[in-house]
Amino acid sequence: MTDLRQHAVEIHEQFSEQLDLTVDEIAERLETLVSEYRVPVEEARRSVVSTYLDEADMDRDQLAGGDQAAEVADIDAPEEWL
Repeated sequence: MTDLRQHAVEIHEQFSEQLDLTVDEIAERLETLVSEYRVPVEEARRSVVSTYLDEADMDRDQLAGGDQAAEVADIDAPEEWL
């Protein structure tokens, strides 16, 4: 699976309950940003996610996995996101 396709699958999983999107539509949007506009992959992903957040009228903290709690002692990697 290509890198862009994997990103598309992950984005689809985040928004599948709120928006009627296909993995192919998301992959096409990512491909356009990366290939035609030369946007770095991670920035293209952020852009697509932001667009879908607006369309779904959601806040970024409503995305799956953004609400984890952890003890400070349990965080053992630099820049670990919860």
